[in-house]
Amino acid sequence: MPRLANVEGARISINYNDHSPPHVHVDTAETHGRVVIKTGEELPPGTFPRKGQRKILEWVTEHREALLLAWDDACAGEELRSLAEYVATAAGDGEPPALSATAGGVSR
Repeated sequence: MPRLANVEGARISINYNDHSPPHVHVDTAETHGRVVIKTGEELPPGTFPRKGQRKILEWVTEHREALLLAWDDACAGEELRSLAEYVATAAGDGEPPALSATAGGVSR
């Protein structure tokens, strides 16, 4: 499961060829949940510790467009790029350069 980011000690990732609705997986040492990218809805509700819940949900909302681009790539079976590249593309800063053999994509 490719990791896109760490937020408040939680690993944010997207599975390849996952089911709808578009969502990210959020894993901590104690919990596993999902957040629907378009709505910011936590699935199942109450999964995340209160301490980091607000920041995780805010982060997903702030990165919505970039996460949807990553979701599309993952569902197409394409190797995921770095989150920074998706953010740049979502912001309209042009299509990011193709990854070279030494440039890293997303951690697995």
